[in-house]
Parts: sequence; structure tokens; C-alpha cells
Amino acid sequence: MDDNHTFIEEYVKTNMPRVGYTRNEGTYMTFLDFSQVIAAIGPEELMATYDKATPEDGFQDWLVYKSGAYLNPGSMYGSGGAGHMRLNIASSRLVLKEVFDSIRWQSIKSN
Repeated sequence: MDDNHTFIEEYVKTNMPRVGYTRNEGTYMTFLDFSQVIAAIGPEELMATYDKATPEDGFQDWLVYKSGAYLNPGSMYGSGGAGHMRLNIASSRLVLKEVFDSIRWQSIKSN
């Protein structure tokens, strides 16, 4: 898991400047801060388009539709999760890279 955290940390820093990542220790779950991407798309637009109660719920559907990646809204885990998405990183490096490559293009294009 430590190597996967290092991979994600470096990938996000290098390829996804509008996405924040804080390394978690001792867990296979992590949170990515998509608040800048959600703001660029428009929180109200996300909620209205996907008929959702929170911007993160709308962003979850947007991300699935645009990239095929399914992440859990951070707001499900408490008020500190607003703008964040939860990701299970207990996977192969190849799968993680494919997921992050797909998310990367969408987070870059959302202006």
C-alpha cells in the first residue's frame, strides 16, 4: 500500500494540479480533493444535472460518465469530506494508473 500511496502522490502532483492529495498512513483508502475541479464545473450545475443533493454526489456521476471511474463522495464521511472523493487503492499499479489517466484528462478539460 505504501508504494501505491507514493505512486498516487507523485502522479497527482505531476499530472493533476487542480486535485489535492494528502497521504494517509496505514490504510488502503484515500481521499482526493476535487474541490477546484468541482468549482470549475459548477457545484449547482452538478447537483441539477444529476439530480443530487450535494456537489460531490453530482461529481460522482459526472466522473463515472466522463471517465468510467467510480469514487465515493467524501461528504458521505462527514463535513470534512466536502469537495473530496474517496478511493480504494488496494489494486495493481496498472489499474491505478489507468484510473488516474482517465480522471486526469477529465480534471484537466473541465474549465
